[in-house]
Amino acid sequence: MVGWNGLPAELKALTLSFAIAAAQQKPKAHHLASYAVVCRDWQDAVEPANFASLRVTAGDLADFVSLVVGPRRRYLKHLLLGIELPKYNTAQGQGARDG
Repeated sequence: MVGWNGLPAELKALTLSFAIAAAQQKPKAHHLASYAVVCRDWQDAVEPANFASLRVTAGDLADFVSLVVGPRRRYLKHLLLGIELPKYNTAQGQGARDG
């Protein structure tokens, strides 16, 4: 039996493209991230899709800075930053609008 490394490049590319397309059709796109741990070839193939669009919060920024480097930064097309605002206290009439 031929292993992954013994397959022709064209067959590897076709397999990866089908796997990526199937994962992207699922409701939760994070299924694609699990393919990155299969082997280096799979990681190289799925990272452009994995890092194309990210949503981070203020608490995620340190991890974002350390993980999205090198080629991963070039893959990034859309970055959504979720910001949690302080709660508005209706009982006291104070909140973000009152300064």
